[in-house]
Amino acid sequence: MFMQREEVIETVKSAKKVLFVLPMALGDFAYLHLVIREFCAMYPQIKADVLFDEAFYGNRFHRGSGVLVNPIICQWAEGLGLFRHVYTEMYAGGTLEDTIAHARAERYDAVISFASRGRLETTRYCRIIAGEGLVISWDLAARWWKLGRDRRAFDRLADFAVPENPKRFPRIIQNYNFFFSTIAAMPVMDWEKKATMAVPAAATSQLAAVLAQEGIDETRCVVFINPFAKNRKRSWPLPKVGACIRALQQREQYAEAEFFVNGLPSDQERIREMIAAEGLTHVQPFTARDDFWELPAMLQRSDRIITVETSVMHLAALLHKPQVVLMRLKNPEWMPLVTEGCRLVLNTKRSQHIADIEVDEVLAAVAE
Repeated sequence: MFMQREEVIETVKSAKKVLFVLPMALGDFAYLHLVIREFCAMYPQIKADVLFDEAFYGNRFHRGSGVLVNPIICQWAEGLGLFRHVYTEMYAGGTLEDTIAHARAERYDAVISFASRGRLETTRYCRIIAGEGLVISWDLAARWWKLGRDRRAFDRLADFAVPENPKRFPRIIQNYNFFFSTIAAMPVMDWEKKATMAVPAAATSQLAAVLAQEGIDETRCVVFINPFAKNRKRSWPLPKVGACIRALQQREQYAEAEFFVNGLPSDQERIREMIAAEGLTHVQPFTARDDFWELPAMLQRSDRIITVETSVMHLAALLHKPQVVLMRLKNPEWMPLVTEGCRLVLNTKRSQHIADIEVDEVLAAVAE
């Protein structure tokens, strides 16, 4: 039986230690951390810790090799000064059992989960960690073919569930605001005014030194292009990237610009092949290899950003950088939070993919 909302609010208000279980996704964290910061400011007595749901990689909802990815979100979280502890032990050889034992020993007053996929499995672990503490989660989207089994299991594990996006908020951060309004009486806020990101000076200086070695000084125009997303439906083909760069280089504003094409380490060879095949100059691949802050530092240095709908567009929005964003019509709530200096290039039909966006459409958005 779920607790009443009023009882939950009073419990959260009086809490001393809270654990947030968050999705291992930069886009989610870009906005979640803003809302968590306001929550902690409202209740300064709370010591907040964070554990990313990748810690539960052994569960079936995490399909793949079972190997933990580079903990770049953890680096960001640790640098915020917001969390007392970020659970990174598993990246240093620790086990899931050790992580759970550590978390249980903290005796959290509440474990608050924003997990999306594998919500029931994650809630099971939240219940183990919380012990006698409160478990709060987004509500479960029960599957009808389970004949209510998942629903009954979830109801036994969670003390309170918040309905997810019941008002179809136009921005995802408004949904997060609704979550905290429900459990902690957070007022509705103007999040665009609160959207910000501070890149460490060391990362900025390191990037400047690297660019200087390549003859790119502070006066050189830099264009950053990110055509890749984890979902291939949200990626832009490299031949179109090459055609876009060639067309931009014909414009006086970008004739002497240096272009960087972003991708994962596994994408770098494909990018080099495209550059060679198109015979492009002043174009090079980019990837953040060693540290999370390499990417924000590069975005901060860029004069123009062209990106598909992925974490890059959210980081660029927090940095208030001018950008052109290629988006599908499927998830409009994930549009960049900061709209100033942002131009959207949208598919004309919901069924279309980013690959259906033409070069001329992007060029027109850049010209705006």
